[in-house]
Amino acid sequence: MTAEEVPLWSRRLRTAREAKGWDIPEAGEYLWRGLGKSVRRDSARRMIDNWERGRHRPRGRNLRTMCQLLSLDPGSLFDDEDTRACASSEDEAAHLLITLKAEALDLATWAERTNVGDTTVSYLAAATQRLARDYLSKAPAPILAEAAELYRRTADLLRGGRQHLRQSRDLHIIAGQLLAFLSWASSDLGEPSAAEAYASVGWVMAEQADHDALRAMVLTAQSKNAFWEGRYRQAAELARQGQQYAPSTEAKVLLACQEGDAHQALGDLGRAQESQRRAQTAREAITAETEVGGLWACGRARQANYAVGVHLRARDTTSALASVAEAHQAYAAGELWAYGTWAQICLGAATAYVFKGELDHALEELTRLATLVNRLGEVDQHLAHRRFHGSRAALTLRQQITEYQADALTTKAITTGDQ
Repeated sequence: MTAEEVPLWSRRLRTAREAKGWDIPEAGEYLWRGLGKSVRRDSARRMIDNWERGRHRPRGRNLRTMCQLLSLDPGSLFDDEDTRACASSEDEAAHLLITLKAEALDLATWAERTNVGDTTVSYLAAATQRLARDYLSKAPAPILAEAAELYRRTADLLRGGRQHLRQSRDLHIIAGQLLAFLSWASSDLGEPSAAEAYASVGWVMAEQADHDALRAMVLTAQSKNAFWEGRYRQAAELARQGQQYAPSTEAKVLLACQEGDAHQALGDLGRAQESQRRAQTAREAITAETEVGGLWACGRARQANYAVGVHLRARDTTSALASVAEAHQAYAAGELWAYGTWAQICLGAATAYVFKGELDHALEELTRLATLVNRLGEVDQHLAHRRFHGSRAALTLRQQITEYQADALTTKAITTGDQ
């Protein structure tokens, strides 16, 4: 960011600091003390440096403390131009709630008179589990913002190093779960290098905590990331390795499904079908619920969706449509609904009907969707086959796909379903 691009409020902060005669380390020392030493000294210095460079905006307690130190009015620090650049009033209200929640957690941590107490650890664990559920059906941006806040809080507590051994292990597990989540989300956002970095650090957390379920979770994310980068053989190997660590929960079912998906992408139907059978065996052997759930669980609908992909690769339309029906039955029975999985099931059904030449049914499946995901191109390619030349239904279907794609956003859609 050039000097001209630095926002006015950042320059105001720097001017006020220099007027006090402080350099950044000195100001960081005062901020550290003003925050009650609740952050590390070097973290306080980095915050000031980032604020003055316009990388982050000070908010909440940090903003109030810094403005008090520099004799500034928090209400007048940001001008109209800065305000217009901010999110909408709804976003601001949501951010205020998140900020206040963070301050309440600060109070709880302080009240327990340790670096961290059981109440704080329990909250972090529950919030991490909720994120994994919400990511399946809610807008990703606020979920990612909260995940980042939770990760920073957990990392700061770990760096403080003032926990009992049990609490330290719990925090390592929570940090690893959040890193696995961020790895998955980074892949969805088209950031493979960030996805791999988060997964690598997540593995370190799993090793430190010696936690097999976390090892399996990290390998689940890594397998998904490898799949979407076209590294199918590695995706299969990672999923197979994860099954060795996964407990007898839906986590093992998911990893077996991932392995099968990678094998079908490689064209190895024998291994893909073997993996699907192993997934069913894992389901029948389930003895407990998945520790985190949501994104990391694999209900019957999600398992059926993976099976649809294997059946379509084998051109077994009867089995594919049977799996589609099984998925819809699972949702009707109350299974956790995820838009990404549901959309892929509809698209899989449409593809199966195209293979069967039943284009009216294919059109009916596609009209279930409010929006279409990237796999629409697969249906369009099959419709371009010479067997459908001259078909009015095929032409109508291809025109609708083309019109939708023309109107779609140019940015990459975030699909919150399976790999």
